[in-house]
Amino acid sequence: MNNLQRDHIELYQCHFVKDEEDYQRILAKGGALEGMLRAMDEGLIGHIGITSHSLDLLERILDDDIFEAIMVCFSFLEPAAREKVIPKALQKNAGVIAMKSFSGGVLDNPELALKYVLSCPGVVIIPGVETGELFDRNWRVFNGSYQLNIEEKDAIEEIRRRYDKMFCRRCDYCQPCSEEVPIQSILGIRFALKRFGEAFLKTDWFREAVEKARLCAECGECVDRCPYDLPIPELIKKNLEWLDRGHPEE
Repeated sequence: MNNLQRDHIELYQCHFVKDEEDYQRILAKGGALEGMLRAMDEGLIGHIGITSHSLDLLERILDDDIFEAIMVCFSFLEPAAREKVIPKALQKNAGVIAMKSFSGGVLDNPELALKYVLSCPGVVIIPGVETGELFDRNWRVFNGSYQLNIEEKDAIEEIRRRYDKMFCRRCDYCQPCSEEVPIQSILGIRFALKRFGEAFLKTDWFREAVEKARLCAECGECVDRCPYDLPIPELIKKNLEWLDRGHPEE
């Protein structure tokens, strides 16, 4: 509270809840839930929520009627929440916060990405913005119509086909890697280059990440952990090859 310079937080979320084991740790005696409820009693926080990339886990959590809000991945590249989790949350009067509406930077068309998410009633979005110009574009979408026309729906389908089983949602459920490969960073190289420019490739941090990626043993542990069934070792290899070729336009 001191660092935030606030004496009250309206919504306090438990983030990065990967699986049932994580969830039970939150519920256990002396766990996070106990501390959150005590903070509510003391007037430090107003409401409690929970965040997960697992739709099955969020459905299970909603059945417990403990948390007042959920945060879920929701974009036109990750639309599954629209079918079961979001309706269930709204039926239970739980708030829904959509994270990664731009799919971790993959979607560079804010108008299309935001219109899709905003077209789902009862959802609050938290899109990241890096420039004033992007904020202004987002604001115009927010204040406009969310109805998608035929051309926009076709564009969405084309993007879905292009990125199917290719892009990383940056959940980090694949970690830890035995070779300490920063998997999400390597899988996101192309998008990071688009956003941050050539200077990004020259940083010490990036060079170290690439060297670790070259040590990938293709053990497959990350594949088993990935909730999106991505062929991670194969994608790492492809991105390194693309980098070594001078990252040509594709």
